[in-house]
Amino acid sequence: MTDNVTQVPHRYTLPLGRVLPQHSTCLKSDAKELLAPCVAELIQKTEHPFIQAITEFISPTAAFWRGKVLLAGDALATLRPQSGLGLNSAARSALLLADVLRGKMKIETWEKEALEFAEAARATGIRNSGFLGLARTKEEAEEKEKGAVRSVRS
Repeated sequence: MTDNVTQVPHRYTLPLGRVLPQHSTCLKSDAKELLAPCVAELIQKTEHPFIQAITEFISPTAAFWRGKVLLAGDALATLRPQSGLGLNSAARSALLLADVLRGKMKIETWEKEALEFAEAARATGIRNSGFLGLARTKEEAEEKEKGAVRSVRS
């Protein structure tokens, strides 16, 4: 994404007022087609939009160096911001860690539970995003990908 002021490419965010006019038009057109009506209306009424890529990641491991270094919160899992579950993930990891420090739970159990909760939070975020039209089902994504492959091969 290149901004209209400095012509500098941006990887994740185009700040307010820096979206090229043709991209703003495309954004509004896509919003009508892809998003829930209430969200599409907000985008239509936004005179100077910004663009923010939404990414998510869950580390495959939460404990390193025999449990001396632990990942929790955003370090363990960056979740979709609209899900509001990042803080819950961090708080749960911290509460479980208290059990580890008291000797009531092993690090391996803590890691397993922290990763399971992060995956569940991720799935909840995807499902909840669907209510806003911000997520597609796996089947829709696969069909869209097949269509793209077909058009490239044609």
